[in-house]
Parts: sequence; structure tokens; C-alpha cells
Amino acid sequence: MLDTLRLTLGEYTIGADPELTVELPTFNAATKELGGYYRLWASGSTHQMGKKAYHNAEDWNFTLQAHGQDGDYTIVPQMSFSVPKLANGSNYEPADFKATETALINAERELRRIGVYTEIETATLSRVDSCKNVLMCESFQAYAPVLARLQGQRMNKRGYGTTFLWENTVQEVCVYDKREEMKRRKKNLSRVPRNVARFEHRLLKPRKVRDALGFSSAGDLLIGFDEVKKGYVTAMEKQLFRFSPVEVEIMTAGDFEARLTSFQASGKKNWLAGYLEAYALQQLGADKDAFLRAVENVTDNRMTFCRTRKKLMQAEINSLELEQLAPAKHTLGELYRELKREVLSA
Repeated sequence: MLDTLRLTLGEYTIGADPELTVELPTFNAATKELGGYYRLWASGSTHQMGKKAYHNAEDWNFTLQAHGQDGDYTIVPQMSFSVPKLANGSNYEPADFKATETALINAERELRRIGVYTEIETATLSRVDSCKNVLMCESFQAYAPVLARLQGQRMNKRGYGTTFLWENTVQEVCVYDKREEMKRRKKNLSRVPRNVARFEHRLLKPRKVRDALGFSSAGDLLIGFDEVKKGYVTAMEKQLFRFSPVEVEIMTAGDFEARLTSFQASGKKNWLAGYLEAYALQQLGADKDAFLRAVENVTDNRMTFCRTRKKLMQAEINSLELEQLAPAKHTLGELYRELKREVLSA
């Protein structure tokens, strides 16, 4: 159920020789002034000055950064990590209660290893990402027209082919082709199903975490883990799945935008030109051969005729893909009903 956490540490201390990289303050050569010159931590009588300190590992990162002005600031210690990766080394399967408990223990151990000492359960939850993998009966591309028409409440929507994002300043909902995402990152796909989508809900601010889940500390996360599941279902139902299948059928019927979005999800570089050529070929229908003969008769340039024939052959391939955008086995309303059932059954 859990994916990413960002924690703001409670009480903490920094050891004598921490494994932290310190960014030096900026220096204005004209005014001879230092910018971003903060006391990041003190160890005994030694004060470490700088702009920022951090440690980046493969599965987590830690930062010490000043919030406020040079004369009036607070150093904020934050740790971000993938819960499933810190628990078992892979982020494909969302973390359940046991994996979350393991990840928090490992997080405290990793901080201690680099010289940062704290009780991780006292940390404040600054960001909580919950998610679910959904095995779909068809390819991600078939669901694109449905996802393209869904509107989150008080959210901006963005589409990136195989990724759909609904966002505002305090939360995000993201749906993407999980297999395609892992393929881009060159991960092992041998055990990853072909048609799997990741549905994520991201709480981006401490207050939003508290309002949505009813608690704010890492320790309370373990006590109230079931609230994460409830919050996820509530958010997904409110933001994406408040429509009926009939309403979705009406929204997508004869909609060029939905078909274009689905064609874009193919991932091809010149997807729009390909769509236009395929659509034009569909309009020609049975007159394709007559069109080629007309081109041959009108032009005396053999090269022009060959290029035209080659374009028509490619358009024929695109046309077959275009015909497959409307699923033969399921209506868009049925696909929506499938996603709604699978996501909300968390």
C-alpha cells in the first residue's frame, strides 16, 4: 500500500564525523558577501557552517537545509525513501504493514550508520505516497481514452502518453504503465505482468497528511496503518471514480481527444502525423488503389510515386492500430468499471 515517505526528524544529533556532503555558501565577488551561510549542526565545540548538507544513497536520501532568512532560520532535517525498496530491495510491490515496519527500522539504522542519531518513530510525516498495482485485462493504451476524460476535483490534469497526473499544491493522483516505467529504468521485467498499471495517491504536505489520515508521526503510521488504506480508497473514489460507467460512455463517445490520447499512448515519436495519415487512409477506404493509380498518372516523377506508396503502406499499419483503439471485447464503460472495481477494492 505504501510507496514513498518523507520524514522530518524530531530530536536528533550529528556525530563527530558524519558521512554528509556540505554545500559551501555562495560568494558575491562584487560585495564580498556570503549567501546561504548557516550553522548546519554543532558537534561539541565545533560548528559546521554551510548552505546545505546531504547524503544520497540508492534507496534513500537525507538533507539538512535552512528554512528562513540568513538571520532568522531553522535547520530542517528530512529523510526521503522508497518504503518497499528500503524493506526488500524492490519497489514493484507496495509495502504492507510488515514491510513498512522493516523500512522504518532500516531507515533509523541507515541514519545511524552515517552519523545521524534519532528515534525514527518521533519523526513527522511530511509526505506519504500510497499506491496499488492493478492487473488489467487489456493493454494500458486501451484505457487511455477513459483516463483522459477523468477530472480530479480542484486539480490540474496532465497527460504524458503512458502517464496521467492530476495535481494541486497539497496532493497528486498519478496513473502510469508500471511495466513501461520499469523498462525505461532498465529493470528486470521477467516477473512483471504485461498489463499492469500503478495507481498512486500522494499527500505532499504535513497538514494534508494529518487531515487525510488523522495522525502525523511515523510511530502513529504503524498504529494506524489501516487508515492509509481507507484514505487511499476515499481519495481515489473522490478524485477519479465518482462517475458511473454510463457517464463515462457518454463522455468518451465520438471524442477525438480521447482517440488522440490513446494513439499518443503508443509512445511513438511522430504519433500525431501517424494518426492523421491513418485517419486519412480510413477515409479513402476501398479507393486506396485508385488513389495510387491517380498519383502515378498525374505525376511523372517515379520517386514521388514510390514515396507516396511507402507512406500509404505505413499509414495502413497505423490504421490497424487506430482500429484497435476502441477495444473489441469491452466498451469504455466496461473498462472504467473494471478499473474502479480493482482500485477501490484495496
